[in-house]
Amino acid sequence: MTLTVVLGFLVFAGLACSNAEMNRFVSPERDSAISIGKGDVVSEDAKVAAIETMRIQDKVLSSEISVKFVDGITDSQREKILKKYNLSVMKVIEELGFYRLKMKDGSALTGELSNLWDEELVKVAEPIYRTYAKQLRVEPNDPRFSEQAYLEHINAPEAWFVEPGSDLGSIPAQSDVLVAVLDTGLDLDHPDIMVNVGAFDDVKILTGWNFVDGNGDVSDGHGHGTLVTGIIGALTSNGQGIAGTAWNPRILPVKILDNNGMSDSFLSAEGIMFALARFKDVSG
Repeated sequence: MTLTVVLGFLVFAGLACSNAEMNRFVSPERDSAISIGKGDVVSEDAKVAAIETMRIQDKVLSSEISVKFVDGITDSQREKILKKYNLSVMKVIEELGFYRLKMKDGSALTGELSNLWDEELVKVAEPIYRTYAKQLRVEPNDPRFSEQAYLEHINAPEAWFVEPGSDLGSIPAQSDVLVAVLDTGLDLDHPDIMVNVGAFDDVKILTGWNFVDGNGDVSDGHGHGTLVTGIIGALTSNGQGIAGTAWNPRILPVKILDNNGMSDSFLSAEGIMFALARFKDVSG
């Protein structure tokens, strides 16, 4: 698990925090489908399966692998390995020494590659990756996504095709992305953030702390902390609001700025140390 600490007043100082920007985040609407980049539209109910299929299964061929044997291997030694793993030769790039091999039906790709790597006479064993004529992208169904120009600037839709941040089908507690947001707090009832709040298990929003008032109330009386949290990890492809940069992070709200957006360096240090301690608790 990786911890990211975000000091909202530093990292996002250059982001406009106007009412118009806030409205982008708070206006819920509905949509029923998402585009996954191949010209097809997939129903909202099928979005997890569709994206997972494209993101993982379509990245590599499921029954073919590429293998390079060590220099000096004899024909009989090579045939022995092929027979051992029930592999058949499809093609050979003689100049490079790479063999395109067909796996037997039902073989597990990762297991087969791992076993081949353990063979002394095998130099390289790797999947055969699919390539495409155009860059594929994932477009979530959040109605305000088209207004999030910053996501296009960092090529987020293309990055989401490779890795949206965490498994889309997992509960938040299984997410390996943990972000501590040190800012003005968080609107825990916001429909584009709220899943549930608690200590560790099955939650998106972890129990944070208010260093301004010295209590557990992290309510956001300013708005900036909620905006920053939404940019980082708003619920994505849920048919309302905006899309989060990471699709399924766990958020730790730490209030170090008051309702006027003011703080000091000591509160910042306290917040960082709290976040690090909570990270140890969560990661076990």
